[in-house]
Amino acid sequence: MEIIEKQVVYESRKFCHGATIVVCENELICAWFAGEYEGHRESSIYLARGKQWSSISRVISSFETQGVACWNPVLFNHDKRLILFYKTGIMPSRWCGVKIESEDYGKNWSDPQKLPQGIVGPTKNKPLALAGNEFVCGSSRESPYWQIYMEYCDGKSWIKSPPLNDKSLFLIQPTITRCHSGKILALFRSSHDFIYQSYSSDDGKNWSLPQPTTLPNPNSGIDMVTLKSGDIAVAYNHSSKNRYPLSIAISSNEGCSWEHVIELESEPHKEGYSYPSIIQASDEKIHIVYSWKCRKIYHVVLDQSRF
Repeated sequence: MEIIEKQVVYESRKFCHGATIVVCENELICAWFAGEYEGHRESSIYLARGKQWSSISRVISSFETQGVACWNPVLFNHDKRLILFYKTGIMPSRWCGVKIESEDYGKNWSDPQKLPQGIVGPTKNKPLALAGNEFVCGSSRESPYWQIYMEYCDGKSWIKSPPLNDKSLFLIQPTITRCHSGKILALFRSSHDFIYQSYSSDDGKNWSLPQPTTLPNPNSGIDMVTLKSGDIAVAYNHSSKNRYPLSIAISSNEGCSWEHVIELESEPHKEGYSYPSIIQASDEKIHIVYSWKCRKIYHVVLDQSRF
């Protein structure tokens, strides 16, 4: 696996974070949030499109959020529409889930729609499409204790699963993908030095108890994707203490074991390189966007054929 392209999507004089990427009609679209600092009441969500990221627009501002901070946008291309999920609130424990939708792949957007009470939507990572119009979001809360759960939507109504972890496991921000065998794998950010994982063999209805993987985690966001080859790629920080290096690991056996294959960033830095979002396009190139020292949003393209 080799880096074949690397470029800056956005640069902030102050703070930017939480990038998300999707491909629509062979065009890449990226979104992120930015402001004075994380949690600032006038933070906004921005969107860029195209290979050169030349067109940047603000899609959610403090006007739409009524002066409340916005967080962690998540793009999801589903049922011929592009959905942008995001959260509002003064802190994660007070988040309210919101979404906007586009029928022309992000050129025009609906008015913001709050999700039902108690539903946050995808906390950080892209949902997974199920049968019909259904999809499942990996979600979590951070108060009164860290709790992971799944939220299911059929296009009209939402159902929230029971917690997947007990109070002794500090896990949040699931990333979920379907393995080639059909079962679903979920990975979780943790404060226990390692990424944790769980499986569902019945299309997300029931989940195994979360168990630690061999992949380190410094309590930082992760994301994964099932590649057309059948391998699973995860973007994560290969450290239990720091948000560097930012790396890619591959599993060829549906998460039973992992091999660290490449570093995207390695220079030590306090803020580090974090919150990756990873997808694979139709040409089999792998695209990752991430926060660079919380001052830039970077886009990296990988060629798996050079693995």
